Amino acid sequence: MESVPSQSPLIPRSLISCFGTAALWGCLALPAIAQGGDSDIADRPNILIFLVDDMGWQESSVPFHGQLDENGNWKEIPTELNRRFRTPNIERLAREGMKFTQAYASAVCSPSRVSLLTGQQAARHMVTNWTLRKDRQPDHEMPEVRAADWNLNGLVAEAGIPRSVFAPTLAQRLSKAGYHTIHAGKAHFGAKDTSGSDPRNLGFQVNIAGHYAGGPGSYHGDKNFSAVWRNGDKIWDVPGLEKYHGQKINLTEALTREAIAALNANRNSGKPFFLYMSHYAVHAPWEADRRFVEAYRNQGLSELEAVHASMIESMDRSLGDLLKWLDDNEETDRTLVVFLSDNGSPKQMSRNLPLRGHKISPYEGGTRVPWLVRWPGRVPPATVQRTPVIIQDLFPTCLQAAGLEMENDRIDGQDLLPLFVGESGNFDRVLLWHFPNTYDQPPFSSIRSGSWKLIAWHIGRRMELFHLGDDLSESKDLAKVRPDKVKALASELGTRLRKLGARMCLDKKTGESLPWPDHWPAANPPTALADEWQFLGEAINEPGWDIWGGSPVQSPDGRVHLFVARWPGKFPFDPAWRTHSQIARYSADSPEGPFQFEQIVLQGDGKGWDAQGFHNPNVQRIGGRYALSCIANDGQGRHGPNQRIGIWLADRIEGPWSPAHGNDLKPMLEPPQDPDIWCHQSGCGVNNPALLSMPSGKFHLYFKAKAGPSGPTRMGLAIADRLEGPYRIEKDPVTANDRVIEDGYAFWWREQVCLLTTDNHGILEQGGGLLWNSRDGRQFDHPLPGFHHLGNHYFPEGIPEGSQPHYTRQVKCERPQILMIEEEPAYLYAPCGVALDGSDGTNLYLFRRRTNKK
Repeated sequence: MESVPSQSPLIPRSLISCFGTAALWGCLALPAIAQGGDSDIADRPNILIFLVDDMGWQESSVPFHGQLDENGNWKEIPTELNRRFRTPNIERLAREGMKFTQAYASAVCSPSRVSLLTGQQAARHMVTNWTLRKDRQPDHEMPEVRAADWNLNGLVAEAGIPRSVFAPTLAQRLSKAGYHTIHAGKAHFGAKDTSGSDPRNLGFQVNIAGHYAGGPGSYHGDKNFSAVWRNGDKIWDVPGLEKYHGQKINLTEALTREAIAALNANRNSGKPFFLYMSHYAVHAPWEADRRFVEAYRNQGLSELEAVHASMIESMDRSLGDLLKWLDDNEETDRTLVVFLSDNGSPKQMSRNLPLRGHKISPYEGGTRVPWLVRWPGRVPPATVQRTPVIIQDLFPTCLQAAGLEMENDRIDGQDLLPLFVGESGNFDRVLLWHFPNTYDQPPFSSIRSGSWKLIAWHIGRRMELFHLGDDLSESKDLAKVRPDKVKALASELGTRLRKLGARMCLDKKTGESLPWPDHWPAANPPTALADEWQFLGEAINEPGWDIWGGSPVQSPDGRVHLFVARWPGKFPFDPAWRTHSQIARYSADSPEGPFQFEQIVLQGDGKGWDAQGFHNPNVQRIGGRYALSCIANDGQGRHGPNQRIGIWLADRIEGPWSPAHGNDLKPMLEPPQDPDIWCHQSGCGVNNPALLSMPSGKFHLYFKAKAGPSGPTRMGLAIADRLEGPYRIEKDPVTANDRVIEDGYAFWWREQVCLLTTDNHGILEQGGGLLWNSRDGRQFDHPLPGFHHLGNHYFPEGIPEGSQPHYTRQVKCERPQILMIEEEPAYLYAPCGVALDGSDGTNLYLFRRRTNKK
């Protein structure tokens, strides 16, 4: 991507067109950049990195959000936050330099700071969370996982320290080349009692108030910059500023005064300086800068908003003081200034709209940061650069700006000098984040390639996919819509993590590291099954009986059992399925049969809610027991609204079967009495049950119902803490279909909950099947083709001669259910209202998945 002018460029476009941006600004450059270690040190540029702590993307009066107009000019889109703050010096920097609108850091502080100083991304240096005390970590307990063995001791100055990283630093390289290196403010590189806790061990010749803590005890000199006032540990107390103790001075101002004093001390040395101005602001504790806060209170802001805004303005004043020093000392033209933040704004602050998320989260609000660069004669003023950049890029960029060559091939950053002068360079790369930690947010890894961004959540092993070009707010998860892109990015993410030597979270159950993201089932999500089924023929054809449904389950001895609804064929199909249906069990040595009748499992006795019409069986093996759910009715009035669901349990496949709730006087599930629940007064009762055990320990009972007496037919959900119930119906349905769907078989596939339903009314294929999937089993969207219309697909030249219709002439499958083998759908069992062989009743048909290994 190219840089574009911001509103009104200071250089005529005609000159840029004639000479090219790089050539033009190269000719106008004031001092030449030295290209080797033997050149005059005085020719090298000064470098000022101004790093703010916890400043969000939009937390200044400079908008970083915008778009290109029809002429290719960048048009800013100010937000409410931009209008809240007063930051004239950040505005000046934007006018005089280049604004990077897609700049990134890590989602939390220490990883960003170590990346800046080493050029390595967090997945390599493995300081993936914030550090403080030696050999102790801040990660919280989470039920499923434990944080990876990350480098909790941070960046250190010598090799061999456990749980730490040792690497050449930017300050060391610049100091060795003759720079005067100054650290001012927050360090947070290494833990207490390690060498990395003192910036002087990492290449800085001067250290002002930097140590191991990631926040100050206080911002107020009259509180001695100590945490005592808030009953905090003295580990947070800011060191080295005792001269300001007892004074009503803000920490940000004190640090700026000391940094300027250090610059003055170097003024006549003949050496260029590297000033790493790393403010504690605007990190907690949130304390007002008394110089600015009253104006924000008068704006009507809340107290926290006013305090935060005063801290932002305090930081801006510091920037202005440093820019003024450069002007006053005629160092402006030979100084590269970089302004940025170490991560997004914390969750206590206003959202940085349009971005989603906050500090520590993988969304843009956690990692996208404000970034400005000024270098007179090199960086064209008032320009905007839309190429994505990231904090580790500063290491090679500063070395190249200083005329120094790279000495370490373990560098992940990329030199940004071509972007500074308006060239596109080779920046077609991916960006990667890795947080295998359990502090505040669940652990995650994420990757951005072009405008596509994939987030891999380690708990639940689920993926989210966003297209930032169309959806900067990350509000539309496209993982289900673009499984191909999920798979490709997950593969790239896993490959890169392995190459970097990254570590994954530990599974508490096994003690082993979690699989890499490209090895998760979520990286290979449920896909359309329709084209994969091979029609084998009949599974059950019982002379004299109509067969409907066929729920498969495998017993420990390897035999396959089918639980079906059946009724005597001598009665008319309708109403016999409502009045004479019973549940029977058939078994076979193989999923492909032949299946033999074994027993009648359930049938009506003329009493109670289940007097007749046992139908729609679904059987599951859960915790060593068998659970059979099905419908029945009391035989009174219209069958439709009378349908209810019961659950029966058995220790052995042969039975005996007992009601799960302890008696047979009432059903397990019936339409709700609460009018606020979607299926109140359902015109078809509750039917088509499908039971599923969830990892949380809860039980999901899916069912079909209507929204009122004649509303659309959808799938609903009832949840219980125990298999035996009670089951509570969720307020809303789990499918949002407008056209009618039927049946519904629930199963786990690739760590998602799937529902296989029939599509009798043509959502995708009239008479075919729909495959719905969901990560949490509560909302199913965008169905995939589950199976094809039996007659149209498998008998393209016409159904076999002599086929006998029994309740419809539509040669379609209904009530589909699947047998899983090795966690993959292997066989599909589904009845049809047309007997293809002309027999005297309906039959159950069998399909084998083509990828299944018998």
